[in-house]
Amino acid sequence: MDNDLLFLENLSNLLEQGYGIEETLLICKDINNHPSIDTILQKIYDGEDLTDALLDPHLPRLFIEFFTFFSMRFTISDAIKNSLKIYNEIISIRKKLTAQMTYPLILIVFLLFFSLFATFILFPKVTSLFSSFGMNPSLSFSILFFIIRLIPILIIGILVALIVSFVYFLIALKKKKYWIIERFLKVPFLKKYIQKYFTFKFCLYFNELLEDHIDSNTIITMLNENMT
Repeated sequence: MDNDLLFLENLSNLLEQGYGIEETLLICKDINNHPSIDTILQKIYDGEDLTDALLDPHLPRLFIEFFTFFSMRFTISDAIKNSLKIYNEIISIRKKLTAQMTYPLILIVFLLFFSLFATFILFPKVTSLFSSFGMNPSLSFSILFFIIRLIPILIIGILVALIVSFVYFLIALKKKKYWIIERFLKVPFLKKYIQKYFTFKFCLYFNELLEDHIDSNTIITMLNENMT
């Protein structure tokens, strides 16, 4: 199991069973010495609030985001449990998406390497063979050769553009620069995926709050105040 998940699950379970925070952290340290434990303990010894102490940079950023939200409404134990539940669901979805994207990526990489092989090894040898017989390549062969030479350039260019755009979008998302996100929403292909992301995020929060028997109007008000 992931070291972060193991620590957070132990922390949630022990607090839920009524253990004190110091005792809980020491037990967690005996089970798996997570790097955030000593930092959290030191903050508590310094008189810092437990909620603030748990906002440790060694913990996953997504978990901290969810915990910050839930800790404003629930006890520490419930806030950790709810945040951990959502975090686990997101990790599961990421694994599924990674598995689904593996095959297309392999095909793209194969196409890239094949085009490079054809451009720098195969076609020069074929051209040399034509020259050795005193023949000139036909027009169709020359066109085909030119198109295949363009393929690696196109693939690399598209990949670089996609990676730069994706990183730029993630930075805007992380820093909540919504005016940048609105620009991406104007791209027809990306619009539905961005809308699905925010819809999914809203539903995760809404579902967790609904399970705690909070009425829908209160939930929407809370989400509007905290997610705007």
